[in-house]
Amino acid sequence: MAGRARQKLIALLALLPLLTAIALGTSFDRIASESIKREQSAYGESTATQVADHLADYVIEGDVLSLNVISSRLTREASLAFVAVYDENNRLIAQSGKAGNNTITYAADITFQDSLVGSVRVAVAHSEYTPEPVFTGFVIAYLAYLALLIWLAPLLEDWLFLVESDTTQMGTGNQQAAAETAHQLDDDKALGPKQECILVIRIRPARHLEKHFDKFYQAAMLYGGIVEQTTTEELVIHFDSHDALYMATCTGLLIQQIASRVNSNISFGGTLDLLGKEPDKIRKSASYLASIAEGDLIVAANDPGITDRVQLQTFHHSLVDSDNLARIAGLTNQELLNSQANQLMG
Repeated sequence: MAGRARQKLIALLALLPLLTAIALGTSFDRIASESIKREQSAYGESTATQVADHLADYVIEGDVLSLNVISSRLTREASLAFVAVYDENNRLIAQSGKAGNNTITYAADITFQDSLVGSVRVAVAHSEYTPEPVFTGFVIAYLAYLALLIWLAPLLEDWLFLVESDTTQMGTGNQQAAAETAHQLDDDKALGPKQECILVIRIRPARHLEKHFDKFYQAAMLYGGIVEQTTTEELVIHFDSHDALYMATCTGLLIQQIASRVNSNISFGGTLDLLGKEPDKIRKSASYLASIAEGDLIVAANDPGITDRVQLQTFHHSLVDSDNLARIAGLTNQELLNSQANQLMG
């Protein structure tokens, strides 16, 4: 009788996780594949638009030599496999690189004062999404789970059928769990409302962003940032937490340290701000401020929650109204940041 109960227990505990994992894995695989395709398409379209804006003046002036030089540089230094520039009559005037089988081509119009003066086509290399590594990892993990389940089956059987496990003990456990949940909710209320913050980082020349992207990405992950690369020289990092502005500050200072250590010729600029009712406007403003920051990390939000933990200095620039801007010189306690920079550099 005990052997049959043990077999049923093993079968139940083996089948339920397997069926659940198959259902969830199929859904997550589809969602991940579609999400990656959307992000790659958005990146390609954004890249084509950026290239079109950059080449507009040269197309208007008919500077074919400069167009060819810039196209060659883009295929050599940026993540572009192919660049082709056409005039308003759709005649090819500049070209560099070659589109391969693993590239996707995107097009954008070149305009001047709302008039079409040409177009550009770029081929961006996209990595293919493959679920095989995840599937292999799942099979290995499931086999290990089965082996552990068979080994622990006698203990599980004894635990499930213990006479001493009565309803009184269950009630006491539920009361304790409810008390812990209520305490956690009180802690969350004490922390205050969540913040949504954006950190824009500019790294020039663009090749240094590609070369050291992993270090910058890891720095953002340390503070819960979600990284988005919008151009070949710009990162937009999102934060959503009770202390998002401080998390963004630490990330910006850490990336600033890493950039200065990996290469003294890197040009760094950063801006952080809280997202409000006009996120697109705030994002564009932060991107512009980062482009003129010239080695500084600028904060455009006024939050008293960080003033006692951050060293703030006045910031002035002739191109912007600097009344609501401040330069972040560092943290009041810089030791942890220095230690993290040493680890990421190691």
